Amino acid sequence: MGCSQCQGIERLFDSKVARRELRFYRWMGPRRTTSILLSFLRPMASSSSLLDIGGGVGVIQHELFDSGLNHAIQVDGASAYIQVSREEANRRGHSHRTDYFHGDFVELVQDKSDLGADLVTLDRVICCYPLMNELLGSAADRARRAVALVFPRDGFLSRMAGRIGNLFVRLFDPDYKMYIHASADVDRLMHSRGFKKIKVRKTLFWQVQLFLRTK
Repeated sequence: MGCSQCQGIERLFDSKVARRELRFYRWMGPRRTTSILLSFLRPMASSSSLLDIGGGVGVIQHELFDSGLNHAIQVDGASAYIQVSREEANRRGHSHRTDYFHGDFVELVQDKSDLGADLVTLDRVICCYPLMNELLGSAADRARRAVALVFPRDGFLSRMAGRIGNLFVRLFDPDYKMYIHASADVDRLMHSRGFKKIKVRKTLFWQVQLFLRTK
């Protein structure tokens, strides 16, 4: 967690933010884009394993365990998210089926060859990381079956919203920045890793994509 962006994530997404997100999830359920991602993955969840990168309060794993998920790994750059996700897993009774790792996924996979799963998810994660090729490439290499991700659309409206958001967030932490990565770059990277995009859903600002491994 040596990079300034990682340090910003640790500070910005603190216990107060994590517990607020958990309360929202308990009251309202998954947010819209996460619900779309879950609808893509539920048919594949039974007896599968999950690697949830940047898993936050653990919404994806909590929901997919109800659909027959066998095991989950959560990696997150914010220790507060790990703590809150673990507490919720204990409450729901599936903590024994979940492993947690705190840190930068790109760094962690260099030492942990077993960080792989059938399904890999990155829900609003690549927009928090400057080196998209390294992050998404490492994630794809460890997905045996599918990769599902939520990230900003790369049109004019999203880029303007990203700039405004960065100006606002920097008032709280100067090390954190949001990144708008080109959809075409995501497509090219995933194709080079042997995946085919089979589903896309878009909202005003976000897009949800599902890739299946073909080779």
